[in-house]
Amino acid sequence: MAEKGDYWAVLVLPWRPRYIYIFGSCLLVLTFVPMAVAWGIDRFQSVRAPELPDWWLFVPMALTLFIMLILYVVNILVERAAARLPDGAVLRSHCIVVSSLIQSPGVAQIADETLLIRPLVGKQISIPLGEISAVSERRWYNGSLYPGKTAFFKLTVAESVSKKWRLGFGVADAEQWRKLLPNCAKKG
Repeated sequence: MAEKGDYWAVLVLPWRPRYIYIFGSCLLVLTFVPMAVAWGIDRFQSVRAPELPDWWLFVPMALTLFIMLILYVVNILVERAAARLPDGAVLRSHCIVVSSLIQSPGVAQIADETLLIRPLVGKQISIPLGEISAVSERRWYNGSLYPGKTAFFKLTVAESVSKKWRLGFGVADAEQWRKLLPNCAKKG
């Protein structure tokens, strides 16, 4: 049940507790350095035009703290969604769920020969594993990159099982899911 991940999982699941700080640190560096350079150039230019205020350097820190707070709240909501899933899971992971036009954080679980996908936005999706006609693994899906150990699994099911025309989920550790999903074919 424990999730293994690598550094690239931060891009897929930034709300996981151990990834929030990595994501926040990267965001802080990527926003603070350009702001500091702009502030420094403005401060030391020879032509005296209106200067950028000193508080300008605190904007990246405030932005980073705000986004980290949002990620923390998303983590709490996903954990609550996971608690509502039935016990006895063979495998359960936080994931990115794509259901028709909606992409949201969620939880995917395999239990009792059934794949349960519970997004934060929308209804829970229950698919018997025998009803999945094809699973294709993607490294790029819906505008998101899934590098390293991460992957997106696009599911093909009969319309009687789910009327969703796009259905799938992205996880941090794809190897565990490859072993349990039927008809899993690798694609780019």
